[in-house]
Amino acid sequence: MSVAYLLAAITGTFGLASCNKSEETIVGSAGGTRGWWSLTTGTAPANVYGYLVASVDRSAGISDGVELYHTAGGVYSTPQQTQRIDGGLAVISNKQVNAGANLAYETSGETSAGSPSFGTTSTFSITGNSSYGIPAVSSQIYIPQVIKMLTPATGGATVSKAVGTAITWNPDPQNDSIAVGFLYNGVTSHEKDSTLSATDSTWVRFVPDNGAYQVTSADLAGVPVGGYVHIRIGRGNTMLAGSSHQFYFYAYTTAGATFKAAL
Repeated sequence: MSVAYLLAAITGTFGLASCNKSEETIVGSAGGTRGWWSLTTGTAPANVYGYLVASVDRSAGISDGVELYHTAGGVYSTPQQTQRIDGGLAVISNKQVNAGANLAYETSGETSAGSPSFGTTSTFSITGNSSYGIPAVSSQIYIPQVIKMLTPATGGATVSKAVGTAITWNPDPQNDSIAVGFLYNGVTSHEKDSTLSATDSTWVRFVPDNGAYQVTSADLAGVPVGGYVHIRIGRGNTMLAGSSHQFYFYAYTTAGATFKAAL
């Protein structure tokens, strides 16, 4: 039902790409066209006025991970997205959020009863801003369950480039696929061993959401022995809502851990 989209961020964590053209660059998608555009070329639907997003991220595996949620968004006076405005009260995956002083619809914290909804059909909406001609827009979308990396349970261990490692997670039967992302952390690797490259690199695999994936030697080919790799899994869903004024509504969840590569 949903499609996994993954962004490799400079910080070394993974998340889905924002619909704000000035913020992030999409590096991968799977499962067909869902209306995303290439942010590097600047091509976009002509009448997109903003986005709302919810996420839940885990810092490590199920045994020691901290589970945090975050909401964000942007409503703009024109599709060029140069002037951010107050788009009214937003509902982001069933959580009510005001624009706030920075007009970014940002909230965050540990997951609780007040966090965005996952594993259910959720409402996304804005009440609009008549001063700029922004109408109310509302829609519903299925948001996959919060993903948890069951094994390996913690980071800090080694992973064999020759053998790889088995990753398991809690599957969502209503979700089609997940993204398995790999980030070679060049900065940390070079600090530990000056002979290793200091340049970060990322790559992504898209696999069925069946609860298991065997990381292979081919997946780890870009990681030198002694280097550090962050392996992250993620799933989410997105839709383009509205008619004269369209908005991207989406949510995603990720989990992962960091490993040292060995022979």
